[in-house]
Amino acid sequence: MAGAEQKIIDVKIKGVNDLLKLKKALKDLKDEQKKVTEVNKESEKEWKDKERAIDKATVKIKQNRKALLAQTSAQKKSTSSGKKMGASMLKMAATITAVIGTVRVLSRVFVSAFKTFTDFEFSMAKVRAISGATTQQFMELTESAKELGRTTFFTATQVAELQVNFSKLGFSADEILKVQAATLDLAMATGSDLARAATVAGSAVRGFGLDASQAGRVVDVMAVAFTSSALDIEKWQTSMTKVSAIAAGMGVDIEGVAAVMGTLSDTGIEASIAGTSLRNIFLKMSNPTEALAKR
Repeated sequence: MAGAEQKIIDVKIKGVNDLLKLKKALKDLKDEQKKVTEVNKESEKEWKDKERAIDKATVKIKQNRKALLAQTSAQKKSTSSGKKMGASMLKMAATITAVIGTVRVLSRVFVSAFKTFTDFEFSMAKVRAISGATTQQFMELTESAKELGRTTFFTATQVAELQVNFSKLGFSADEILKVQAATLDLAMATGSDLARAATVAGSAVRGFGLDASQAGRVVDVMAVAFTSSALDIEKWQTSMTKVSAIAAGMGVDIEGVAAVMGTLSDTGIEASIAGTSLRNIFLKMSNPTEALAKR
């Protein structure tokens, strides 16, 4: 009896254990089922969201395609008119470019003319200030500069600079009017600057004590000296500034001095040395006590 009871107890315990195991297994199955259900719900939601997104994208694509077709049609219609408009724009651009080019050229011409006028006016103002010319004399000088600028190789401004240099040498307005033509000839013959020619010619006239009306004579002497000897305008100016006044005091004319200076220049003697040496010779000749003067 005792053995039978023990078996019954063992069976009961075993049954309880099996039942507990079954309950646990059932619970695990339910948990698993719950998880699966949740996953399915999430997947279903995600799928529906994607489906809605695809629908929206499809609608968008259709709208864009429709707009593109409309734009293509409009572009085809406007192609011919666009070509015509492009040609018109090119013509307009060419016209505008031509106008701008013309304006620039005119602007440069205007600026150049204005500068020339300004330079001339400034030079004439210096002439009036230095020469002390009266209003009438100044008008004559101005008109003569303009006339020579129109009728000779030189410009009116260059003639005005000539007048400035003569004024600096003490020439009056009337004297300047007398020497202008001869000085222009000198500048043309020697190829020198007109203002420089005025200084050299004016210095020679003053150095030999000549009247302004004899400027033509001075220019002729210089032209012959330059073409028949090694003298040029540079050498002339260097030598004559040293000897002209002394020669004039001794009664030696410009022709004689030019001949001597030309000969010395032909021998290769520097103009400064030649002028100084000739000056010393004239000084000794003018001193009665000098042996040279006695001889």
